[in-house]
Amino acid sequence: MRALRPLAILALLTLDCLPVFGQEHPEEATTPPAPQDSTSVISAYDAAIDALLEGDLDAAVSGFDHVRQHSVDPTRRMVAEELARKVRELKTRAPATQPAPTPSITAPPTKTARTSQGARSLLLGGSTLLGLGFYGWALPTALDVESDKGKVGMYMLTAGSSFAIPYLVTRKAPVTYGTTVLGLYGATRGIPAGLALYFAATGDADEADGDLDPGSDEALIGTMMATSIAGGVAGSVYAGLADLSPGNAHDIENGGDFGALFGLYLSVVTQLDENPGSKRWMPALTLATGSAGLLLGKWYSETSEHNYGDAEVMRMAGALGIFAAGVPLLWVEPDDEEVIANVLMLGGIGGLTAGHYLLAGKEFSFGRGLLVDLGTIAGGLTAAGLTYLLLPSDTDHRGDIIMTTAALGASAGFGLMFYSLGDAGDEDEQASTLPLQVFPLVGNKGERGLAVGGMF
Repeated sequence: MRALRPLAILALLTLDCLPVFGQEHPEEATTPPAPQDSTSVISAYDAAIDALLEGDLDAAVSGFDHVRQHSVDPTRRMVAEELARKVRELKTRAPATQPAPTPSITAPPTKTARTSQGARSLLLGGSTLLGLGFYGWALPTALDVESDKGKVGMYMLTAGSSFAIPYLVTRKAPVTYGTTVLGLYGATRGIPAGLALYFAATGDADEADGDLDPGSDEALIGTMMATSIAGGVAGSVYAGLADLSPGNAHDIENGGDFGALFGLYLSVVTQLDENPGSKRWMPALTLATGSAGLLLGKWYSETSEHNYGDAEVMRMAGALGIFAAGVPLLWVEPDDEEVIANVLMLGGIGGLTAGHYLLAGKEFSFGRGLLVDLGTIAGGLTAAGLTYLLLPSDTDHRGDIIMTTAALGASAGFGLMFYSLGDAGDEDEQASTLPLQVFPLVGNKGERGLAVGGMF
């Protein structure tokens, strides 16, 4: 359990002794009730305390001076006068002892964008993995390098550059967690977006006019690599210009991903996948709905005030809704593809809607959102594994039963983790807004003082 301890600044805030004259035993004296300050004075006093804790010394001095001049409470007026004097002394020492007057009791909040070396490290780690897993072999393929020596050498050079180039570019550039989240999203989703763009441009060209070559692996891989790099740069730049928090960025991600799935759904229900020109129009529709989903996600992020963990929980709720809706289809086995598409779409919409309302009044940090994901997956795997071991091999509909119990286990895992973690709130947010309180001190001889305490 966290302990409540006064902070070690009592020496800064302790006031001079105020002896009570004319009484031999001041502790036995009766003191008349102190006059009450107006609401505006009390608000100004609280604002000055907040400014001091946030490192805004100028605002703190101005606020304490205002309280000293307008307070009718002698104790508050005396405290404000002493704090103003101490803060002025601190201002004179600050340039010589610290490069910037940053607050000493803070942690980076999770709902706003803040520059962080940790965010830059994650961005560089993501770009390096992309270099090792995709760019390293994509570039020699796109350039049609034939020799093994050239392929190996270009792979290593490209993989190394995937770290070195972003590292040099971001050396003096502010990198926030929002920049990292949306930048890596653009880089990873740029790969399938490039695939869709290529087929939207070249699909069925051999049947139409033959001007394009839909069978060029070099052009396909080159397009995917180009859109990946462009998506990463665009996402990072936009997140920085818009000052997106990681929660804002993740909401936009969700909009883009579910928007692309909606495009596939429309392709099925409109029977676009059966038309002669489907190789062009299906990927084009998916790109269009994915882009619209990004815009919808941006709008939603401005109203939801999610942090990253909240958006991740909502994403899992949508995925779980699709999975759970698909289980009855295994038993019914409908032949109509439109029925299947409609049921899955309703499941996804239902899951997202449930996630939206379930998150009301709850907060999930990055770690807790990840635990909800892991708990959901673990619940499904555990239930499926037990069913697989307990059911005889010759049981009718054995696979359907296993998938049904997997859906039930995943739902149970989601619910258990959600309700066990959501009520506790966001640990990072709590750390960034420590509940500080001011405690008055009164000695046996009438001296008075002030201490600041908080949960930590």
